[in-house]
Amino acid sequence: YDNIFLRDSCACAQCVDASTRQKRFDSADIPTNISIRSLKYDGEHIIITWKHDVSGFGPDHQTRLSHDFLKRAPKRPVHTAYSGGKWAWTTAEFEAQMVDYDYHDYMSDDKVLFQLLRQLHTFGLVFIKNVPESESGVVDTANRIGPLKNTFYGDTWDVRSVSNAKNVAYTDVHLGFHMDLLYMQQPPRLQLLHCLRASEQGGISLFSDAYKAADQLHDMDPDAFEALMELPVNFHYDNDNHHYFRRRRTFQLRDGFTKPDKGAKRAFNSLEAVNWAPPFQAPFSHTDGNVALAQNVRQWHTAAQLFRNLTEMKSAVYRRQMAPGECVIFDNRRVLHARTAFAGGERWLRGAYLDDDPYLSKIRVLERTFGEIQ
Repeated sequence: YDNIFLRDSCACAQCVDASTRQKRFDSADIPTNISIRSLKYDGEHIIITWKHDVSGFGPDHQTRLSHDFLKRAPKRPVHTAYSGGKWAWTTAEFEAQMVDYDYHDYMSDDKVLFQLLRQLHTFGLVFIKNVPESESGVVDTANRIGPLKNTFYGDTWDVRSVSNAKNVAYTDVHLGFHMDLLYMQQPPRLQLLHCLRASEQGGISLFSDAYKAADQLHDMDPDAFEALMELPVNFHYDNDNHHYFRRRRTFQLRDGFTKPDKGAKRAFNSLEAVNWAPPFQAPFSHTDGNVALAQNVRQWHTAAQLFRNLTEMKSAVYRRQMAPGECVIFDNRRVLHARTAFAGGERWLRGAYLDDDPYLSKIRVLERTFGEIQ
């Protein structure tokens, strides 16, 4: 380990404020010629004193680093990636492993909350039953994890059929697989939908794991997988005095990845997110006479058809007729959602969003008590 890394990692009371937990020196304050004066191991910690320490720190200043910290350091930042421990699923695999959680247990027991978040991390999809049939039910459910994401739809929003709808979700027609708000710079990580009323016919909620389809596509046709990670796709919302626009690749790779190896298993482990929202897709960017771009669009189109077909296979689609009092939470950057057309009665779901940061914050805090989630 480099001396600058070791000194910068010091979390003693001189280096990190005990109340605010914020750093009390700048990394740039560490002298270039810092060196180890003494080093010993007490069975749990490496204890270091320094020559040429940061200005203001005397010769008695000690850096204590746990063996566990140093062992994990090469794999850092573990607590920001959370890339492992995910399972790309078919319907049969999900049904064999899934657990529905009781609302009151979820709200009152941190261990139950941790178990739910582990399932959400692993599969990207989880259901809660016995949620109070009130308009605040989804707010309380979401706030158990973290604060709501506010958008131009509001803190919460209602999925119900209305006249002169400003979004296809607010109609009674079939709504195909998609993800929400891809036209925003930071789409929500989690989406919640709380069923308050159910329709008499239809209105079945559908879910499909985009990671599974991506994995299958990579096995079938690596070039098609590559086409979906190469060409930027435009997404927009231009309606009701709002105009949002964002360009994204269908397969968004994690930092440090340029592509998965052609023979790689679990190609989805290279993905940060999947971006798929046909109802909100804008025309492709195009330059007149650009033959290469036209060819890339063709390649994307062929690959997109394959990917769509994989997500819609019967074995890939988890179907659920949600009943009043049920709430679904799913990973909006991974799991596609849809619904069948409906008629009769009033289908009413109240929705909410959460961003990545509060979700991951809750996981990190609970890990201190219950162990690593992945």
